[in-house]
Amino acid sequence: MRFFRTTPIVVLFLLSLALLLAIPSSFAQGQTFGLSDSDFQLFSNFDVADSFRFDGSLSLLVSAEGETMSLDITATGLLDVNNEAFQIDVNGSITEDGVTSPIDAEIRVVGETLYAIATDPDTGESSGWRSTPVDEVFNAADLGPLGGAVPGGGDSGGDVFGSGDVDLEGLSGALDALSTVDPSTFINITRLGDENIGGVNSAHFNANFDLIAFLNSPALTAIINAAGATGALDDTGIPPEQIQAFVPLLGLLLQDVTIQLDTFVSPDDSLLRGLGAVFNITVDPSALGGEAGDPVVVNFNFDIRMTDVNQSLTVEVPAGAVALQGGGLDQLFDSSASGGDGVVAVQPTLAPPPTAVAVQPVGGTIVANSPTTVQLTGSGPVNLSYNSPGNETVSITLRALGTGDSSVDTVLSVLDPSGGEIGRNDDNGGVRPELASLDSALVDLPLTAPGTYTIVVDSFGGFGVGPVEVLVEGVGGSTAAAVPVSEIAANSPTTVQLTGSGPVNLSYNSPGNETVSITLRALGAGDSSVDTVLSVLDPSGFEIGRNDDHGGVRPELAGLDSALVDLPLTAPGTYTIVVDSFGGLGAGPVEVLVESGAGSAPPKGNGTSETFNGSVAQNETFTQNLNFNAGDVVTISVRGINGFDPFTSLRDAGGVVVAENDDHGTNDSSLAAFDSKIQNFTIPASGNYTLEVRGFGGAAGSFDVTVETGGGAAAAPAGSSSQVFNGSLEANGRFVQTITLNAGDVITVTVRDVSGTLDPRLEIFDASKVQVAANDDHGTNDPTLDALDSKVENFTVPTSGVYTLEVTDFFGAAGDFEMVVQIN
Repeated sequence: MRFFRTTPIVVLFLLSLALLLAIPSSFAQGQTFGLSDSDFQLFSNFDVADSFRFDGSLSLLVSAEGETMSLDITATGLLDVNNEAFQIDVNGSITEDGVTSPIDAEIRVVGETLYAIATDPDTGESSGWRSTPVDEVFNAADLGPLGGAVPGGGDSGGDVFGSGDVDLEGLSGALDALSTVDPSTFINITRLGDENIGGVNSAHFNANFDLIAFLNSPALTAIINAAGATGALDDTGIPPEQIQAFVPLLGLLLQDVTIQLDTFVSPDDSLLRGLGAVFNITVDPSALGGEAGDPVVVNFNFDIRMTDVNQSLTVEVPAGAVALQGGGLDQLFDSSASGGDGVVAVQPTLAPPPTAVAVQPVGGTIVANSPTTVQLTGSGPVNLSYNSPGNETVSITLRALGTGDSSVDTVLSVLDPSGGEIGRNDDNGGVRPELASLDSALVDLPLTAPGTYTIVVDSFGGFGVGPVEVLVEGVGGSTAAAVPVSEIAANSPTTVQLTGSGPVNLSYNSPGNETVSITLRALGAGDSSVDTVLSVLDPSGFEIGRNDDHGGVRPELAGLDSALVDLPLTAPGTYTIVVDSFGGLGAGPVEVLVESGAGSAPPKGNGTSETFNGSVAQNETFTQNLNFNAGDVVTISVRGINGFDPFTSLRDAGGVVVAENDDHGTNDSSLAAFDSKIQNFTIPASGNYTLEVRGFGGAAGSFDVTVETGGGAAAAPAGSSSQVFNGSLEANGRFVQTITLNAGDVITVTVRDVSGTLDPRLEIFDASKVQVAANDDHGTNDPTLDALDSKVENFTVPTSGVYTLEVTDFFGAAGDFEMVVQIN
């Protein structure tokens, strides 16, 4: 494959990513990229722990001149700098020219020695454990074609930090030039929703790099000159002036570019908890000497999460390792190497690392709610079969029963009846406090299809030996581990004592077709004040609502209390209200209140529903023509099959995108996390519309589409009126709508992003321009809203007059939205 034609693009990407990582250099300019001062301080001054466990993934797709290469790997491991310990277990595959080869390897570093084992992709034969001094592996001479690219390589004897090849004067000049550039013209940083990583709340920052704006800025010239001055471009064979001459062509070449970096930082200790990087680009090949219609595609995704930070971690020296002298990575992983040439001592090697699953279950059948003991022998996983009726939710735990050397670091995974992996866990991360930290748990795992599921019982690295216990908890998972302890009645506060040993379940009998609001408040003070977590299961055991902190939707509650507002209970039967604390360890009294009588669940009307199947090849788009009438309320759900991640768009007759969605982010339990849903979109004009579905990152796959069409908005409760406004925001713009209200009116205003670009903020002002209500992210259980949509709920109008509704975007983005005003 002649990828040399894409070299200038790759060089520009590497330089761009380097700039994205060097954002803190803008401190001298006082630039915070739109973040608050505290957020920018957290984003730009995080530390990396000296020790941590990690789970990560990497995918790469490169397509050019009719040839394609793809790489998909996952990795788990640990690093402890102080104990000089490192371990990484890599599994995955590489596909080139239509041939897929598996990747299965593990590397351990203990002190000054590196150990490695791998499985030959052609024969399945294990290399056995090999060992060699770390210094010999990373000697630049052993890195083959990489040796010359390492600064200080060659004569420096492998000192990768040698400074002989670096022009510090040129680098200093480039930094001086960069200091005059405003990086906010091509870098945008936002703080997204926090993420729980290993039981630690972590702030999520997303940095997006606008390549086109960067190409038009003086920063590029400074960086290219800096790269030339430091000799970083020497091995490409392309002088800086040639790359600069190539820059004007890029605007014509680039069809679709995404460059972004995600960082996850704990506000409590300013330690890095995760990293992610995305680089997707499609290039017109005709300008690169190729033929039209054969695009150059590069898709790169990287993600890593860190747990057990700053804990003392150790790596076990593998038994029976063969010691090599002068061996590089090639000898370490060569299964054909034998007892001569550099072999000091040959000892019996361990069996090859296990593959993810065996062909057939070998450990028998397991039944729900019956603990099963399995003996791991170090020769690979044990597979258990579990027969499910389908449409159930289970929780599965895997705990080590041994002590000392016989205590296993467990790994648990589950395959559906077709053999696809639907869940995997190494360390439970505190979701089950009764387990040890290295035990495994999959909590509330939905088993939708009936059939035989495979529970894969394994150890980290596949070499653990000792007894383990597997438990499948039946319908409802961890939240329905037993029958509910008591019943709760509507509009009757109930006090529950949490003991720190897990959740308490209450049963609520609903006649169906009702809407309730449920609050969970801590009654204690000080150490006995609990950070509550509330969830609700429907009569079949599926979770239909969950809330940790209510986010201001109920101002009478404390900040860490929980609330589910306007939760529809459509089916009659017994619902389970799960009362818990954050992490499951909180102890203290809490109060649960189910408020009913707020009206029936909004009817869906006499709409229509249409379901069809589709599929796309790599980098293709599926299209389907649809006909709608003005005022139709449309919901389009796209469910990926076998892990396909769909991206869905709806275009009007003029080809303009009027609605789109990638990952739905709703409370729809029938959808997987990466499925798409355009929800309750009001059709602006009658005519033909085009539905488009493509794979995220250009991936191929199959999917199901459901199009639900209603004849207008859902009916409002009796005695109420509803108005719908469709609006648009320009960049940093403001939408204003006036409305006349009467004193005592109770209004609910929702603002729903329909373009997939907005984080809308809603403000309500009285006739004197005094703000009387506002909301950014609604925080309610309204399944028609995405997490960043806005909702001012049940606001009582104090005086009659003209009120002003103003909509802006939190980050000043442009896009379209729908605003619904309901007046009771």
